[in-house]
Amino acid sequence: QCAVEFEIKAFSAESQDAKVRKRSTVKLMLRKVQYAPDSQGVPPSVETTKDFVMSDKPLHVKVTLDKELYYHGETINVHVNITNNSNKNIKNIVLSVDQVATVVLYSNDSYVKCVDFEDSGDSVSAGATLQKVYKLLPLLANNRERRGIALDGKLKHEDTNLASSSIVREGILKEVLGIMVSYKVMVKLVIGGEVGLEVPFKLMHPKPEAVRWRMSWCSRNSSAPT
Repeated sequence: QCAVEFEIKAFSAESQDAKVRKRSTVKLMLRKVQYAPDSQGVPPSVETTKDFVMSDKPLHVKVTLDKELYYHGETINVHVNITNNSNKNIKNIVLSVDQVATVVLYSNDSYVKCVDFEDSGDSVSAGATLQKVYKLLPLLANNRERRGIALDGKLKHEDTNLASSSIVREGILKEVLGIMVSYKVMVKLVIGGEVGLEVPFKLMHPKPEAVRWRMSWCSRNSSAPT
């Protein structure tokens, strides 16, 4: 296991530079939780045009998600629009959701793991078009036997889920979080080689009503502690 933990530590000593002794120290473990923002961003969209040797016209592909932010357990609708004016045949369309976990604390290494996959078997012949909505659903339940996947921390004996996307507010060092998690939808067209598009999105938990109420109360009472 690899984990990031936070704690508050208090100790007593004769001076600030004195050795901290275990018997004079108390610790309180904390869990850092990020909830989804209240507002949605612009639905992500990526498009590309591919030219081929010996083909007068290109292949154009556009991939769009219906929103930027998804909650855990929510289906992701992937809108794929293909205009194949080339003389190449698209043999297959493969889609996946990739989790990217970057260890920013010391090494900045990134680990990419597929957490949902669809081999559609769809083909698009030369001169044809395709407009289709594919559905992806990244869930821990379908990835429990896989190693190297980042998860949210557990609360007591409750089950957990895939790690939520990390949001870094302005002025906050990434190193404080230790591990940064992000997600992207990958769409690959098999045409002898591959044409691939990456569409980033966020996967998080909605704010509980108790958190919404407290934030609203604090905003109305600026002198109240946050």
